[in-house]
Amino acid sequence: MHRIPLPLPSDALRAVNVYAIQDAGGLILIDSGWALALARDSLEAALAGLGLGLGDIARFLITHVHLDHYTQAVMLRREFGMRLSLGIGERPSLDLWSNGLEQRLAPQLRRLRRCGGAPLADRLQETVSRRPPGEKIWELPDDWLAPGEVNIGYYVFPADRGHGYATRAVRLLLRHLAVRTDYTVASLLIDPGNARSLALAARIAGAVEAAHPRGRYFRVPLTAPAPPQSRAV
Repeated sequence: MHRIPLPLPSDALRAVNVYAIQDAGGLILIDSGWALALARDSLEAALAGLGLGLGDIARFLITHVHLDHYTQAVMLRREFGMRLSLGIGERPSLDLWSNGLEQRLAPQLRRLRRCGGAPLADRLQETVSRRPPGEKIWELPDDWLAPGEVNIGYYVFPADRGHGYATRAVRLLLRHLAVRTDYTVASLLIDPGNARSLALAARIAGAVEAAHPRGRYFRVPLTAPAPPQSRAV
């Protein structure tokens, strides 16, 4: 995992952290940064240091729909077509912004004006609406992650491949998720050319493949194993 700080257009908070993870499904980024030229350049430079480019991003996993976490993913998806996933709990907020209220007055700004903070509201509105009228920076994700679903990934160093380590690790992780967490489904997104990971998925009991435009996608129900039965003496 690699931490990538991306710049923000304010003095109060200078950067937002994006995390890059390489796994069997390709390059996954947790959050994306603000849709600004400087943030894009910084992200591109950081990925180049890893021998990667913006087009290598397979999926964004977004934590929430603030400008500095969500909007760069929208812009990059338009250009490169990567997958964008967001928790279903963020839908009310995204519906609010994508319906155009961001270009007028968000409810918070209206309340600020009513409380006598019009000058501050004007400054905030200018910051929020820096883009030309009509330019949309809010779009729906490709996937709404439902409560109880978790996406898992792994990476095995080349020298250690072919020994069954990944299969055992994934099985142990699935067992841990089933026994120790409240997750109900685990998913794996695998590059179609990754024969070893596809063979691993075939060995995972209960894995069911579902359609996905970015690769081979498997869902595994997480069911805790039944406790061992005691034998009568």
